[in-house]
Amino acid sequence: MKGSAMLRTENLCKYFGGVRALDGVNIYVEKEEILGIIGPNGAGKTTLFNVISGFYKPTKGHVFYMNKRIDRLPPAKIAKMGISRTFQIVKPFRDLTVLQNVIVACGKDYYFGISFVKSYYRKDIIEKATRILEEVGLSEYKDSPAKVLPIGHLRRLEIARALALDPQILLLDEPTAGMSHKEAVEIMKLVSTLREERGVTIMLVEHNMKVAMELSDRMYVLNYGKIIAEGPPEEIKKNPVVIEAYLGSGYKVG
Repeated sequence: MKGSAMLRTENLCKYFGGVRALDGVNIYVEKEEILGIIGPNGAGKTTLFNVISGFYKPTKGHVFYMNKRIDRLPPAKIAKMGISRTFQIVKPFRDLTVLQNVIVACGKDYYFGISFVKSYYRKDIIEKATRILEEVGLSEYKDSPAKVLPIGHLRRLEIARALALDPQILLLDEPTAGMSHKEAVEIMKLVSTLREERGVTIMLVEHNMKVAMELSDRMYVLNYGKIIAEGPPEEIKKNPVVIEAYLGSGYKVG
């Protein structure tokens, strides 16, 4: 592990009764790296994100961000420190407009904990939310209610709300799920741009192997809560253990 690691886990475990969702997981992510997390369903990928972001407390082990232990902090504090995330199941404020959804997230520095949307209507916040919508390609939908957006745009809105927290690390949980090939390619371009232009460090859980392999600088493979492989995509897709556990014998290398 290099000294530039922004976030790392030490012997991270999360048990649900007899189920070991995470079992001694040691990972790290470096500044401005895109780190892929792959593995079969139930491998522990989303649980890992839930522990890092504070939604679950670990059964054992620790999470360090910028060399500070964060595994006992509440999600709101972790988010304000610079770690934000998206979710597999997108749940915007359906009856609010696209712009209002981002405005609510942008207001965290000024009105943290206040639930009334009108409280967030400051000029600087509106301008910030508008810029973020331009960044993710949703400007033309800013006045549309979130409930009318197709899944591809909803996932862009989810990313926009995460960006409103000004993250240093962005956890993306299945950002291309349910998308067409064209939509997935567009999300790949967006993720790359976020790293290049914002300097955001990204951790990516993704089942679409084309997306995961092309975006990631380095990858971890989880299976039954354990890390079974780590390395660059070219090594991962040729790893016989990964092929047997996840990719399958029919997976084409190249």
